[in-house]
Amino acid sequence: YLATTYDCRAGDVHIDGVAPAAPYWMMGLYDLYARGLPGGHLNHRSVSLGPDGHFEIVVSRQPGTRPNTLDCATSPQGLLVYRVLLPRQHVAVPAIHLVPNPPGTPPLWRDGR
Repeated sequence: YLATTYDCRAGDVHIDGVAPAAPYWMMGLYDLYARGLPGGHLNHRSVSLGPDGHFEIVVSRQPGTRPNTLDCATSPQGLLVYRVLLPRQHVAVPAIHLVPNPPGTPPLWRDGR
């Protein structure tokens, strides 16, 4: 397991990595109370990979805008979990970075969150 927090209030979170050699792996979003988010899980069968086995997963408040999107509209802050079951070799840690919203993007909540 690898876990970190995410915060999509200021933009989308992009996760770039290589699919691990394992029978099962997944990335999932959880709110601040560790409850799974609807539309917030992808696994080895649902992630679209490039020809070299790389993936880009996007955590976004605007689901469905591109492939491999995890929907965080119900909880723009929370926990991201990367789970790999029975890896056959070393599992590389994916790179995670924030892509800021364009200027003038309205906040998700009235209070600016």
